[in-house]
Amino acid sequence: MDVLSNMALFVEVVRLRSFHRAAQHLSMPASTLSRRISDFEKQLGIKLLHRTTRKVEPTHEGMLYYKRSAPLVDEARLAHEELSGSRDGLRGVLRVSCSPDFAALHLQPMLDRFVREHPQLHLQMDLTVRRVDLLSESVDAALRLGRLEDSLLVARHIADFPAALFASPDFVRAHGLPREPKALEGFTCLRLGASETFSQRTLVDGASSTRPQTVNVQGRLVANSMQMLEFLCRSGHGIGMIDLKATEQALKQGSLIRVLPQWQSVSSPLHLVTASRLLPARVRAFGDALVRHFHGD
Repeated sequence: MDVLSNMALFVEVVRLRSFHRAAQHLSMPASTLSRRISDFEKQLGIKLLHRTTRKVEPTHEGMLYYKRSAPLVDEARLAHEELSGSRDGLRGVLRVSCSPDFAALHLQPMLDRFVREHPQLHLQMDLTVRRVDLLSESVDAALRLGRLEDSLLVARHIADFPAALFASPDFVRAHGLPREPKALEGFTCLRLGASETFSQRTLVDGASSTRPQTVNVQGRLVANSMQMLEFLCRSGHGIGMIDLKATEQALKQGSLIRVLPQWQSVSSPLHLVTASRLLPARVRAFGDALVRHFHGD
């Protein structure tokens, strides 16, 4: 039993690359954790970790041992959690990272229902624009919108988010409307960022098989928040490329008008990203709730 227990401690230290962070996650003193790993190394007769004052790294043998033992530890933890969950419902702590903008625009009704359905679950939403490290920061999952970079992480596709062009009635009365994508170059546009990437609009015609058109746009206002972009657009400061799901209320109220209505952007995919395919029941349930929310029950 000590071997399995020490194996789990070793896996946690390697994942977090820190005795201090692993001890916090395991709710035990760092000195006790360090002593347990040292005793485990003596028991095995192999040095598993390189320790320095700044970081902890597995040795070659330690990494080989980690690759074999981590799946066993995960399977054992999942078996325990699923047995408890089947008896008592979802419980424990679920840590999810997401941008504050996306959470405010799209997740509030879903989160409200999810926490009501699982009263024994503790949900911690880490709302940040920073891309968290799922391993070193002990985050269970992250919601990421857009193309994913090559990674060892596991991604579950949740939904697609197309965007379209919008302007306020006041802006349209003052400046008119473009009749084709190329004409956007002569209008003041709002951008999500100052780089060249955000100065281009690639549009697809939903009504025909016309090839996508890419146009360059200009404008003096930049905001890296979709909420702020929608506000600036409603206030008459320019034409904005805004998430379709974020404009439903403004369209009903008449504070936004769709520009070039048959054209829209290439959809941005939303993924729930995790560090492993072996997911606790609470993470799988959260992913299922997201899919139901965006695709309807």
